[in-house]
Amino acid sequence: MFFNSYVFIFFFFPVFLLSWIALFRTRNSRWTLLLLSSCLFYAWWDFRFLALLAYIIVINFTAGNYIYGLENQKTKKQVLIISIILSLLPLVVFKYLPWLGGYASVLLESESRVAYDSLLSSIILPLGISFFTFQALTYTIGLYNNKCSHCASIVKFSVYVSMFPQLMSGPIVRYQDLDDQLENIGDLRNKIDLKGGVELFFIGLIKKIIIADRIGMYINPIFQPGADLSATVAWLAVMGYSLQLYFDFSGYSDMAIGIGRCMGIKLPDNFRAPYTASNPSDFWRRWHISLSTWLRDYLFIPLGGSWKGNVITYRNLIITMFLAGVWHGANWTFICWGIWHGLMLCVYRATPAHIKKRMPVWFSVLLLNIAVLIGWTFFRTTSVEHAFEFFNAMLGFRYSAGAAIAWPIYFMIPLGYMIHYFERRISDKPVKLGWSYAVLLAGASAWAILELGKDAPFIYFQF
Repeated sequence: MFFNSYVFIFFFFPVFLLSWIALFRTRNSRWTLLLLSSCLFYAWWDFRFLALLAYIIVINFTAGNYIYGLENQKTKKQVLIISIILSLLPLVVFKYLPWLGGYASVLLESESRVAYDSLLSSIILPLGISFFTFQALTYTIGLYNNKCSHCASIVKFSVYVSMFPQLMSGPIVRYQDLDDQLENIGDLRNKIDLKGGVELFFIGLIKKIIIADRIGMYINPIFQPGADLSATVAWLAVMGYSLQLYFDFSGYSDMAIGIGRCMGIKLPDNFRAPYTASNPSDFWRRWHISLSTWLRDYLFIPLGGSWKGNVITYRNLIITMFLAGVWHGANWTFICWGIWHGLMLCVYRATPAHIKKRMPVWFSVLLLNIAVLIGWTFFRTTSVEHAFEFFNAMLGFRYSAGAAIAWPIYFMIPLGYMIHYFERRISDKPVKLGWSYAVLLAGASAWAILELGKDAPFIYFQF
């Protein structure tokens, strides 16, 4: 089940919310309602993968009990390592085996190769697997590092891992951030914010359907391998994709956070106008915040962070961003994207302070956005060869008047960046919006609802 569907907007969520507010008012009853609703929400897509979700829950809950009960630090560490391996194993099988296994097919005879390739192609990537796996791991790692308290209830822990608002695409929420909220979930009288939650949900829906999906409709043909592109069309396509990806993913996050507000549960922000950042470090403080902080705290800092000299710091940045690329998908393009961002962070850190200070802010923002667009080119194309075809077109080396891009994109790209900048202004200095905003939101929401039913899943579902 998806947020951008009739069944969710007009049946599932209204029924759930009415039950949540009017019928289920105790802690245990709300745990049960939320757990069963989350299972139904996930099973609507494919009920078979509920077993995988249960597996991740059981592994990490059991490991947490052992870590909490043990006194020997060495044994605790062994339990943690085993739980991490067992948690990541399904991710390796479902996400990376089809890719890595494909390289082994050349070693087989023709008949065996057909059967082998058929087996690999039959592997389905479970929706949200990267997100709920990392979320469950924050509990066991946090418990080992004394960053969170022990969870004694399997029902409470199951609710934490499987909570439907952020099950599919985050935000990745740490256990310590939801522990007290789940414990006091029976008393939400002053925390439920229906007005703010519904408003944020429809803002996310508008971002997804009216902006992201429409941009995608115009630019997707341009990203077909072998397309004959001019430099102008290539740059417009990449700029369009950067906005499509942002409005699609931040739209999902807005909807998830909005649903949480309606329930009286506070979920963390996941985006803060990333394209207004002036350097790579600032970009990652604004883009996919729950993942970037996860990578910082559970990879970069354990590797040594930035306290052991520049060479070690650069190594840690490259490794961390390399693994960020691997997390996103099984393709060399994602690895190139991750390494590119690692290099961006290294170059920024190596740049002398006096040069950074002299550089105008507008120029820093422009430079950062060009670098990010280069990264998105890797991210969107289907192969490294395809990416370099695109780079050649962007540089004018394949000058052609070939593939054209639909004329509305010339208006949607500037409009998208204007909306993005407006989001930054609102977040930095909140303003009171009047009746004209309410009318605009209502009209855009009605338009978005009329556009429901099209086959346009959220982009980050594939990760």
